[in-house]
Amino acid sequence: MNHDKGETGAVAERLSKQLQALATRVEQLSERVSNLESSRATITGRPAGSRIPAARQQPSLKLAGRPSTLINTGILSRIATICFLLVIALILRTITDNHIVNTHIGSLLGITYAVLLIVTGWRLYEKESRLAPVFPGCGILLLFLVVLETHIRFGSPSSIWAYTIIFIASTFVFAMSLRYKASFLIYLAVPGAATIAMAIDFPSPAYPILGAFLLAANIAASYAFKRRARYGYLRGFTLVISVSFWLLWASKIDTIYSYYANRSINELYPAWFFVMLFLFWGVYVTTVILEVIKKEPQLDFFESFLPTLSAAGAFWAGHTVPAAWFGDGRWFDVTVVIIAAGHLALAWWLAGHDRERARGSNVFALAGTCLIVLTSATVIRDIGLVLPVWSAGACVLVLLSAKWHNEGIRITSYLLQLTACIVAIMSGAMTVPSSLPL
Repeated sequence: MNHDKGETGAVAERLSKQLQALATRVEQLSERVSNLESSRATITGRPAGSRIPAARQQPSLKLAGRPSTLINTGILSRIATICFLLVIALILRTITDNHIVNTHIGSLLGITYAVLLIVTGWRLYEKESRLAPVFPGCGILLLFLVVLETHIRFGSPSSIWAYTIIFIASTFVFAMSLRYKASFLIYLAVPGAATIAMAIDFPSPAYPILGAFLLAANIAASYAFKRRARYGYLRGFTLVISVSFWLLWASKIDTIYSYYANRSINELYPAWFFVMLFLFWGVYVTTVILEVIKKEPQLDFFESFLPTLSAAGAFWAGHTVPAAWFGDGRWFDVTVVIIAAGHLALAWWLAGHDRERARGSNVFALAGTCLIVLTSATVIRDIGLVLPVWSAGACVLVLLSAKWHNEGIRITSYLLQLTACIVAIMSGAMTVPSSLPL
């Protein structure tokens, strides 16, 4: 019995020591945990005693997480809203096609419905609703389609009213997108309005109205780019549409003169041709000047070549139309020479404005040089007189590049010298005559 009691006491003593060791270990672990929590609170800023939310403690399943993510981001609600809005538009279209209502009334209902969607989108943006982009996006697209289709099929609204409705609606959406920083709406309003405007009455539109519309689209694209650089693609798109517009207008005037000499060209608005041409030219040059004086690190590719492209395009358009229908064409050449001098004067002013880098001077020097080359080759027509003019211009550009420390102007001078050499070789001006027999 005494032996059993001794063994029991030994076991109890051993268990007591183990319990004490475990208690000491638990205290050490508790101290380490508290130290870790305090250090974590210092890093993350979360109070040491706060608990992690249950949503973060429980790992979410992949299949169960996808629907909740879609619902939280509002994608499903936006898709459902788009479907609902399109169903209403389809109902209005069905009512009109089945002659339940008059065609003009149905067109008016469609336009009114699209306008209401745009206005509703503005109110939803004010309330910061997730469905805000859906309403104006669907509204502006429906408005474009309704106006274009009803104008083509039924002639209602008229061309003037069609342009007016599209212009007002796209301007409203453009202002909304800038106010609420909704880039999605800008990419719908500006390119969509320009495309629909080109489609109205194609291929015989009201050229002055269409030109003014495209001019406004170019200004809007440039303004949007100045607000946020991500809208740079809009400028390229509006430029392509504008080039198509000028190709259509100039080629139709030239074609009618060549093949239909007895036909009147009043429907082509010849009195507005050069007015719109110089307006486009001035807008393009002004946008580049405004971008240069912003003192950004450097101009992008679009702005670097826009003055040259607009100058060459305007020169081509002005010489494509027949001079017989616009009087003596020499006034246009004189105007181009003045504009070329203006480009070179701008290059000089920009070099003085930024003496360290002469930023933007080469852009206008290249455009002015291009105009001088084209005008001198067209007006003088004597290669023996043209080549010295080009060579002298190249020498002047070399001197200016050395003065302004501008490598771009030096490259422009090299290009002008290379052009003079190529033209001299191809024209035979550098051919040495064979020696006469003695």
